[in-house]
Amino acid sequence: MAGERGVYNMRRTVFLLWIFGLLGIGLLGCASKTAVPDWGVAEEWPLDSLGAIMAVAHDGEGTYFAGGVSGWTATGTDHGQNWTISRVQENDSSHFRAVAIPEKNAFFAVSAGQPALIYKSVDAGATWRLMHRDSTGLDFYDALHFFNGVKGMVYGDATDSTSRILLTEDNGESWKALPSDRFSPNQSTDHGFAASNSLISSFGRKVWVATSYALWKSLDFGENWTLESIKLPASLDSAEVGGLMGSAQYDDRHGVLVGGDWNRPDWNEATVWVYAREQWQVCEVCPGHVADVLYLPGYSGKVLVAGGQSGIWQSTDGGLSWEQMTDLPVYTLTSSALGDMIVASSRGKMYRLVQK
Repeated sequence: MAGERGVYNMRRTVFLLWIFGLLGIGLLGCASKTAVPDWGVAEEWPLDSLGAIMAVAHDGEGTYFAGGVSGWTATGTDHGQNWTISRVQENDSSHFRAVAIPEKNAFFAVSAGQPALIYKSVDAGATWRLMHRDSTGLDFYDALHFFNGVKGMVYGDATDSTSRILLTEDNGESWKALPSDRFSPNQSTDHGFAASNSLISSFGRKVWVATSYALWKSLDFGENWTLESIKLPASLDSAEVGGLMGSAQYDDRHGVLVGGDWNRPDWNEATVWVYAREQWQVCEVCPGHVADVLYLPGYSGKVLVAGGQSGIWQSTDGGLSWEQMTDLPVYTLTSSALGDMIVASSRGKMYRLVQK
């Protein structure tokens, strides 16, 4: 009996320790998700040869890929601690404003302007293949997005009354042009800004494309589209570079659009639009110009970070109010998989921000 009682007590102790361990993990998890992150610029990486770095991709495991001017790219390993600069092709004039890493070691680089090209690498940027070349001499590609490791999409400005949506279903090995009757923005008044590679966002099969003055929606990975108008301030009508410039979706019912006037960084009228409860709401305390936005993982859709010519901003209420973190002008940003590090790009520079 004494032996059985000892075994029972031991089992009870182990059980209680297990319960307390779960509670401890739960409490720590809750604390980490509810605490407001405080950021500081920890490091600056000079990448002068890349010029304006308007697209940065992250593989979720510590590798970053950045696109630059004149065909130059940079690959950062060990969470950006080490960078390798290389050129896709000799004498390449491409400005890669859209890049992606849909699966390990598979890099994509898309050029804006002419020639409009799509490149793919399967060895983390060591060698490249040309997968698509515009034959019309008209295309201007603004953004690249992969829904998964197989399906992806390129969005470009409408030209010559023709849609500029390209889709792939074989991890970028081939690309098909979407028929123009499925996606037909008004080419005289609406276009995209290749400013951050965040015009396209998705959750599941649902896809958004933010053009300068409108939002297009698809429920089938970009095969068919409907238009939802966004009433932007009238003062943007005369802006040379103004309108929507970035988007992000948290889930099927929550998302955000960002933009503003590139040439007026401090102008902050309706620069953020928040989607919740099946309706759109304009920011209450708005940032200046921001071209990119992301939801930080681990905060239940409450904490967002946005960046643009006005600097880097943070929201802790789902995007309704914003506080400036730094006035460093940036083009695009991305976070680590855990949300404890942000990498932002500028002209010839990359910044690493960490929580204090």
